[in-house]
Formats: sequence, C-alpha cells, structure tokens
Amino acid sequence: MANPLDPSLIAALQTQKQQGATPQQAVLNLELACAGHAAGVINPRTIGAEVLTLALREVYGEELTALAAAIILHNLGYPVDDIAVALKVNYSGLSALDLGGILLNPNVYPQTGRPELSHALTGAGFSPDETLLAANILYPVQVTVLATQPWQSTGVQVTGTQTTSINYVSGNWYASPGTGNCTGTGDPRLIAKPGYTLPGAPEGALVGRIGGRVFLVGNAASAPQGAAGLLELCINDDLDGRYGMGLKDNRGSLLIKISTSA
Repeated sequence: MANPLDPSLIAALQTQKQQGATPQQAVLNLELACAGHAAGVINPRTIGAEVLTLALREVYGEELTALAAAIILHNLGYPVDDIAVALKVNYSGLSALDLGGILLNPNVYPQTGRPELSHALTGAGFSPDETLLAANILYPVQVTVLATQPWQSTGVQVTGTQTTSINYVSGNWYASPGTGNCTGTGDPRLIAKPGYTLPGAPEGALVGRIGGRVFLVGNAASAPQGAAGLLELCINDDLDGRYGMGLKDNRGSLLIKISTSA
C-alpha cells in the first residue's frame, strides 16, 4: 500500500488539478495512465480506499465532498465496508446517519440491505446504538399483521429517543364474523372487555406493544414517548377465548408501515 502522503501520488493529483481536472476526472485519468502502462503511476484501484481519499483530500480540500469521494470509490469497485471506513476516517464530522445516507445514495450502493449497512457502520467505528438509530431512520419497514395470530413481531427495535410512526397502508380484517370487516380503527360500536388485547378500545382495532406497554394504534399512531424495545402488533380481540372463539374465527390482515425519524 502506498504511503498516505506518497509524493508521486500527490504530485500526480496536483498535476491533474492544475490542468483543471475535477477529483473524479483526476482519478479517471490516473486509471487511463495505468491502463496505458505509464511509468511510475499509482493505480487508484489498488492503493486502498482510505489512502486514496486522504490523498484526494490533501490535494482538493473541501472541494471533495464525502458524497463525491464515495462515488469515486464506488466507481473504482471498492466495497461498501471499505468506503464506510474511508469516509469515517477522512470526514470526522459525519454521523452514522450521514454516512448511511451517503452509502445508500443512488450513485453509491442504494441496494445495500440493513444488515450489510449496519455491518459497514459498526466496522467504521460507530457504536451499536448509533448504528441502530441510523438504520431505523434509513429503513422504513412494512409488515403484514394477521387477524388470526396473537402478538406479532415487526422486527423494529424502538429506541425511546426517536419518533416511531405506525401507519395503516391497506387491507381489512374482523375480530368476529358477525361484525363485518374493518381497518385498524376497529369497530367503534363494540368496546373490548377485560381479557382483550386492549380493554376499553374498539374491538378489531390495531394494537401495539413495546416492552410490555400496550397502546392503541388504530390507523395511525406514534410509539409512546420513552417506550423502548421490540415493537409487536396485534388485533384487539379475546386472545384467550374467554368470551368465545377468540382468534380462531378471525379473518383478514393489515399491511402496516413503520417509519422512524430523529
């Protein structure tokens, strides 16, 4: 690997800048020179993402934004983990959310899944908590909640420090064949009895639970302030069959979107 301040690399980039080349054009010209077997030219594809970014910053300064650096590194074939480390080292002011947004930019790696992005962020030096906060915002979730099942995990870890919004998208269900279909608002004519998922709320309503704290979602709600833990969802019905068939005679499902903001 070249020294971070390798004189030949810096000189080559300075020459490109003096000739009016942008950072991206400068790197492309170095690539072309390597392909033409020019003597003494360092290949930008092999010196490492961190070193190349450092050299570009040394020559171009603030002209080279973090996003521009990420695009250059992506075009050179560097993987998302390497780009994450290079940006974290060379742009110390980036938060996990900033860096995650750059990595998911349409010109970088927009198809990166949540596990892969989380791995890249923690590998770059962010804490698990910082990574979780960023991933929650960057990856809204859609889940299908079945009327025939008790508490169902959404896979979303609510932090208690962010706003988690839960919104009905489509679908219908019922908690009893005689009441007819409804959405997440449930049937306001029927109020849940003791033993239901959420007594006092409409039967058939969408209900949430975080760390043992149960709350009404309906068609739109935010997680209760300060609640932290796994978000679960369920229809408001007689879970234990105390008053009849319980969940066994239910039908339908709801598609729910869960999004997080700072």
